[in-house]
Amino acid sequence: TGENVAVTENADMELAASMISGTATFNSSGNAITDSGALNISGTTTINAGTGALTLDDSSSSFADLKITGGDVYVEESGLLTASSISATNLQLKADSGISVTSTGVENFAAQSKTGDISIVNEGGYSISTMSLNGVSLTDDSATGAISLIAKSPLTINAPVDAKNGSLLLVASGSSDLDDVTINSEISAASARVYAGDSISLETNAKIVSESTELLIGTNYDAYTQIVTEGLTSASFELATGVALPANTKIAGAGQTPLAFDSKARITQSSYSQMVDYFNAMEPMVEKTVTWDNIELLGFLPDHMSSLLAPKNSGEIEAEEE
Repeated sequence: TGENVAVTENADMELAASMISGTATFNSSGNAITDSGALNISGTTTINAGTGALTLDDSSSSFADLKITGGDVYVEESGLLTASSISATNLQLKADSGISVTSTGVENFAAQSKTGDISIVNEGGYSISTMSLNGVSLTDDSATGAISLIAKSPLTINAPVDAKNGSLLLVASGSSDLDDVTINSEISAASARVYAGDSISLETNAKIVSESTELLIGTNYDAYTQIVTEGLTSASFELATGVALPANTKIAGAGQTPLAFDSKARITQSSYSQMVDYFNAMEPMVEKTVTWDNIELLGFLPDHMSSLLAPKNSGEIEAEEE
C-alpha cells in the first residue's frame, strides 16, 4: 500500500490486497504471479511474469491502465478493463463494464463483460477459443455494446462470440494471402460485419445469428483509422455444406459489386454476371461448388439457394401455353 510501488522478485509472486494511489510495477523474473485479495491501483500497473502464468482473479480489483507480459494471462476487473499493452500467448479477460486491449503475440483469446464494449487489436493472428472462459461475450441480456475483434492476421473463430443486442466487428486486416477470417462457431449480434484482407470461410460448425450481416472479402480494414482499402484481388468466399447464411446478408469486397438479399432471401443487388450465375446455380447439373472464387463470381451458390439462406423456400413453377 502506498503512492508508487515497485517490487521485483526471483520467485513466484503473490500480490496481497492493496490500495495504491500511484503506479505499481511487479516483476517476478519469469515466475508465476497471482493475487490473494483485491488490488485497487489508481495509476498505470505494469506486471512482468515473463513467460510465466499471470492470474489476477479477484473480481473486486480495479486498475487504471494495464501493461502486462506473461504466458497464460487471466485478469478480472470490477469496472472497465483497459490495457494499452499486453504480450501473452493465451489471454483471458473478464470485466463488468467493458474491455479495451492492444496486444501482441496472442494466440488464443477469450473475454467476458456484463455490459459496455469489448475490443482487442492484436499484432498477429489469433483464435477466439474456449479456455476458462468460453469465447467472447456480453453477458447482460439487454447489452447493446460493440464487440470488435481485430487481428493482424488471420482471425479464427473457434468459440462462440455473442454481442447480444449490440454490434459485432471481425477483422483480419492486411492484403496478403494469410489475411483470412475463418468462422467455425456461432456468432450473434444485432448487426455483424466481417472484413478479410483475403478470404472468408464459414466452416462446418459456423452459424451467424444477425438481423444484418456484411461479409467483405478482399477488403483491408485499418484498425486505427477505420479506412477500408482493397485487399487481395484473388480473395474467395467459402461455405461448408449445410451452413446457412441469414437473410439480409450482403457479400461484397472493396471495389467489387455486392450481392445482397432481403428478409425473404430474394436478391436485391447484384451484377449481371452474378445474376446469370445465380440462375445457373439453381440447376445443380450446371454448377455446383462450395467456393466462390472472387466476388465477381458470387452467383456460384452451393446446391440450391434454399440451402444457403434462411428462411428456406422450396416449390415448383409450372408454365402453360394458351
